[in-house]
Formats: sequence, C-alpha cells, structure tokens
Amino acid sequence: AFNNQITSLSGDQTLSKVATAPNGLTYISWFSNEAGNYNVRLQCFDVNGNEMWEQGGILISDNTSMSWITDYDLSVDTDNCALVTFMDIRNGGNTDIFGYRISPEGEFLWGADGICLSGNPEDDFEPSPKVTYTNDGYSVFGWQRSLGDVSTIFLQKLAPGGDLMWGENGIELIPPTGKNYERSYLIPCLDADVIMVWIRVDGTGMYAPRNIVAQRFDANGVEVWSEIVS
Repeated sequence: AFNNQITSLSGDQTLSKVATAPNGLTYISWFSNEAGNYNVRLQCFDVNGNEMWEQGGILISDNTSMSWITDYDLSVDTDNCALVTFMDIRNGGNTDIFGYRISPEGEFLWGADGICLSGNPEDDFEPSPKVTYTNDGYSVFGWQRSLGDVSTIFLQKLAPGGDLMWGENGIELIPPTGKNYERSYLIPCLDADVIMVWIRVDGTGMYAPRNIVAQRFDANGVEVWSEIVS
C-alpha cells in the first residue's frame, strides 16, 4: 500500500538500477555520495517488497571514484546472484572496470574488492560497462576503452567462481580505420552465447554519424555471424 523508500542516506543518491532474479528476488543498486565519494550500494527485496538486507542496503564499494560518474550496470545470473559492474579510479587514478557477484545472502562471491576486468596501465578512459548472464551460468561483461583518438570495445567472460574465461585482458574489438566503437549492450542468447550491440562512429568529432551494430559470440568468444550486422 506504500512506496518503499530505498535509501534515506544524506548526499546525492542517484542512478538506480533494478534487476529481478529467477526466484523473484529484486536487486536495486545505486550511487551514494553520503561521504563525498560516489560509493556503490545494493539492496535486495523479496517478492512482497520486504528488505532482505540492512536498511540502506549493503556497501559494495567505497573505492575512490571520479567527481562525476558514467553509466554502469546491474544484472542477475541463473543462481539468483546480483552482477554489478562499474568504473572507478582506485588504481592510481586510471579508470578501470570492476565486476562483483553478490549472493542473495549478501556474500561477496568474488571477494570484497570484486574483480578488475581491465587494469590497463595507460592513461585511457573506460566508461559505462555492461553485464549480462549466460543461460549456462556464466557472466559476460562489455566496456568501451578510449585511448587517444581511438575507441575500442572489450568483452570478458567470467565463470561463477570468478575465473577469467577469455584471457587475461578479454577480447578487444578494433574498429576499421577512421571509425570508433562506443557503448556496448549485452543480452543472453540460447545456452551459452551472447549478443552484443554497440555504436560504430563513422568519423571523428561530436557530430560524426553513428550507427548501431551487433555481433553474436559463442561460449569461447568466437564471432558466430559471418560479419558484424549494422
């Protein structure tokens, strides 16, 4: 009969995401700036809207963030666990991508600091990561990496235990000369495949033409379709 207040913490509480697990649990994540840093928080609700964890949710990360935020992502896997991915600058000021897997009981299944998915030493920019599940129990992450005037897209697959399945650095999709790749989106496909949709920028500058493209990847990260679909 009443709306649920997700948080009453002070400071900026923003950019909420919601994902419902197969068993009916609902996770809600958001950025919380109650102490001068954009922390990441997560709350879990049962099917009747009851909070499963402490009021205000659990703190996923209070590692150093930038003074402004990009998009991030929240999903669930086939074991009803939450998958959270975001960017921060905990590693000496470089923007890196991190992934967390949280159980329905609030356990940090990939460790208290999650798993670093990028960790590139160069002065690059890696915004707006995305995550989805596969129907056979894995998770797949995608993110943009901009270095100089070139932007590429990365993918990485993680086992339920956190093992990196597609090499230490994942799979990099490099655009044709004179073009750039931006902003990936991921959805599951059949048992083990995923489809990634992203933006191809045909040229440089803010007003360069942008097109939506897609590719399907199998369990080993191999491109299924003969060519990228636009």
